[in-house]
Amino acid sequence: MTSSVNEISRQVTASTAIALKAVADAQATDTQIQGLAVYANKIGEVVALITDIVEQTNLLALNATIEAASETGAAATEILNSLSEFSKQSETLKTEVDKFMQQVRAA
Repeated sequence: MTSSVNEISRQVTASTAIALKAVADAQATDTQIQGLAVYANKIGEVVALITDIVEQTNLLALNATIEAASETGAAATEILNSLSEFSKQSETLKTEVDKFMQQVRAA
């Protein structure tokens, strides 16, 4: 009988240790998730800023197009080409960051 009580006591002690470890692991995971949420919000702010830059760049490209149509200078055409390329790069960056944010939120 004593050996049965000792075995039960040992198993309860082992179960308690396992449960305490599970609680500690859950708390650590929760802390990591909260940290990721903070970073996800900051990335969202960057995406908003990139979106603003893309929209402004598109307006600049439109203005440059209008000016290039009224001027025949090579400089205006070069500015237009540079703005168009910058606009494309900005849009690509925005798209990549958006995809990343979706992956972070899904995780």
